[in-house]
Amino acid sequence: MEQAGAVALPSPESMPRMIKLRSGSLLLVWNNVSSTTQQPRHPLSAVLSRDGGCTWGTPKVVADELGENQVSNHGMIQLDDGRILLGINHYRAVHPTTSDLDMAIFDETWLHEEYPLPLVWRFRTDPANRGEAEQWYAVQPDASWSEIRTDSDWVSQGYRYYGTAWYSVGFTCPDELAGKELILRFGAVDGNCQVWLDAQYIGSQLEPPDVMWNKPFTLPIGQLEPNREHRLVVRVTKDRLAAGIWKPVVLKER
Repeated sequence: MEQAGAVALPSPESMPRMIKLRSGSLLLVWNNVSSTTQQPRHPLSAVLSRDGGCTWGTPKVVADELGENQVSNHGMIQLDDGRILLGINHYRAVHPTTSDLDMAIFDETWLHEEYPLPLVWRFRTDPANRGEAEQWYAVQPDASWSEIRTDSDWVSQGYRYYGTAWYSVGFTCPDELAGKELILRFGAVDGNCQVWLDAQYIGSQLEPPDVMWNKPFTLPIGQLEPNREHRLVVRVTKDRLAAGIWKPVVLKER
């Protein structure tokens, strides 16, 4: 029975599976299936409820198929480290019909609501490697900083440069996140990086670029005060090929 003010489940048309996570959240995974033709059976979607099913977050696609291929039966468990392991059966549109088993592993935080930071940041190269000594992480960018997008590396945007460069952006914390423990999720940074928030060092990603160039990572930042500007500064170093922040950075609850 639907409670007053509740948000309906997000169309779990086929094979819904639900488990309660150790955090107390409900995790729902299901197939989107056409109600008239039962084809195609994709994608496989997941969504969280953090209030016992009264409201639900934004669904995310866990697995997908193209054409007449199908994502079918699935099962899931929560591992000892808190991550969710999802077993997925793929049916291939060949004759005779074949299938294979795949797996997906993700953190609960992956399904939390995301608040993207601005796409356009300020940018400054640092060929003499003096930015840290001069505390560029604590300055308001002036005319010596240009603009750059964070959905493409700096080489692709016309900066024929290798070495160290700095990114800086101002943002405000949404009221919905006030008083909550937060993380910053970097979609991908091609190069080693160090990160400051409001002139305070908060962490780094120093794994080799050939390992981490296309992988996301997160940094915990604690609570943020709403209704004021915060400044995020990232120092990136790489000596060849593409370099820089090239996938969006988002703010989300930890």
